[in-house]
Amino acid sequence: MSNDTESQFQRQKVITVIGSTYIEFIVMDLMAKAFDAYKKLDFSSRHFQTSIWEHGHATAAIVLSVIGIEAYRNRIYYIEKDNVSRGNNAVSIDLSNVLSRKNQAFPADRFKELLTEVFVVRDVIAHNHIYEVEVLSDQNWRMIGHKQRLLKGYGFDAKYKTSVNSRTKKTNLLKLNVQPAKIGFEDLFKVMAVFDLLVGVTQNILGVGHVPFRVHYEIDNYWVRHLSEILTHYFDQIPNQRFIKELEKLSKQLRRDFAVFLPTKYKWDWFITNTCPICSSLGFSKRTDLDFCNKCGCKVETVVEIPRP
Repeated sequence: MSNDTESQFQRQKVITVIGSTYIEFIVMDLMAKAFDAYKKLDFSSRHFQTSIWEHGHATAAIVLSVIGIEAYRNRIYYIEKDNVSRGNNAVSIDLSNVLSRKNQAFPADRFKELLTEVFVVRDVIAHNHIYEVEVLSDQNWRMIGHKQRLLKGYGFDAKYKTSVNSRTKKTNLLKLNVQPAKIGFEDLFKVMAVFDLLVGVTQNILGVGHVPFRVHYEIDNYWVRHLSEILTHYFDQIPNQRFIKELEKLSKQLRRDFAVFLPTKYKWDWFITNTCPICSSLGFSKRTDLDFCNKCGCKVETVVEIPRP
């Protein structure tokens, strides 16, 4: 090809990080369908598993979300001109290391623990861990109790052993279910809260160009801009009061460790820092022009100034 012919074309470099689009365009729909089933559950009764509808959509969303986390690890390391690690738990280690290299105060070990637990649950789903469950019911088929055991040969890798409470069958920090039939909307919600935190700290420490995540989702004829808006939308409707208290406790722990590493311009852009200025309860900033606290009743109206013609 001659120089004259070649000059008629433009060259462009594209970085193929396709996994992140799963969260932007697919996971949100799966989350909505999982929530539809979840909110119909009778939380006064005991259950050894979630409904197939809730379980199926939640587990699919978790797997796709973790694929997105790994995709962003690859993008970050490509931009940093570094080589990704190999072996067990490499993604959690790599993401924690790159953040601590840029900011030595960043709690890398704590962050690695959070990501490790997310990857443990991904493995439970993707590798199809098998449990044997014996259910004891009364004459009306209401569950009284159950026994369960994970079959040998499933799970029990290094990160599983250090991250899971063998008695509760939940991870230590996030309390994510590792008994596959129990994984549902609540587990997905926590995974998305961790992903929201990941986006925040990486954008703040590394730059938006490293993790250019943007939500493209419509709720009630309103296009949301941040994942925290979607999480708050569901948080305000959660029927399980026990889970609300659990999220309040978890977010307080995460704020203590990571709030100073999130962008500070608008603290309500991140779920764990979207708190009431009076009582610090979660879910203060809404999608409307009136922000209010469900707990103490604090209200702040957003005034939109319209320029004179």
